[in-house]
Amino acid sequence: MNIKAKKFLKECQLPAPLEGLNTVIQSLLSNPNTPMPKLSKIVSMDPVLSARILKMANDPLNKGKSQSGCLNKAIPKLGLGKIRTLLQEEDSFISFGDKLSEILTPDDFWERSLAVGLCAQIIDQSLDKNSEEIFYAGLLHDYGRLIILNNSNTLPVVNLSKACGKKEILVYKNERKVYGFNHMEVADALFSEWGLPAVIREPAAFHHSPVLAVRHKYETAVVHIADIICRSLELGKSIDNYIPILDMKAVKLVGLANDQLDYICEETVHELEDYMKLLRHVQAAS
Repeated sequence: MNIKAKKFLKECQLPAPLEGLNTVIQSLLSNPNTPMPKLSKIVSMDPVLSARILKMANDPLNKGKSQSGCLNKAIPKLGLGKIRTLLQEEDSFISFGDKLSEILTPDDFWERSLAVGLCAQIIDQSLDKNSEEIFYAGLLHDYGRLIILNNSNTLPVVNLSKACGKKEILVYKNERKVYGFNHMEVADALFSEWGLPAVIREPAAFHHSPVLAVRHKYETAVVHIADIICRSLELGKSIDNYIPILDMKAVKLVGLANDQLDYICEETVHELEDYMKLLRHVQAAS
């Protein structure tokens, strides 16, 4: 594990949730008649809240015999009281600096994360796997980058992005040269500290190099493919100006056929639109 990434985590500012989503979730929690599946679905739209709930659920005091890698298990394990407390403790909301916001906004990052989670789930379902954790593996795959973006006031994030854009190279391949660590190493260090299951941790650590995954090669390969698809479809936005090369070994590993890609792309766009409609509906009702 990268020592500089661990040191950075001790000094950095961890990201806060999106303000609009937090407000909606607070409203849902105040209604005792809110169905659990609906609550889980809305909460799962925010990577920060999802990660923190999974952290709480996997705390040794709450973990029990098995780890939780999805909110459908984590929320019932914790109980709505603890979820309410978690949300009420939030006194700030995520905001990138002015310079960074000219390139990328929290909403851009949020949409990309949600899209990758949905795409990973669609790939998994199209292969008849039906993994409960795959959506969250996709949703949280870039959490290390979110932390870096959230600390753009202390790291040369904007300068690195502009320099890589001029040279037509990928930002993630140059993070370690500039920061001393990359966003995958930051996520790996944080998720290890939080005790998140390997099915979440490995895709975050190896989504750019899926062959390096040890225990969860399939999930990591699916998230890698989903990330490339969502970049190609321009769903959300990334600090990188270019699309990484698709690892064909990952495609072969999961057994994805070329004729499935059109369906996966179409369904990802439709699912993302459906989530947006649901959010607007709940916002209007709250």
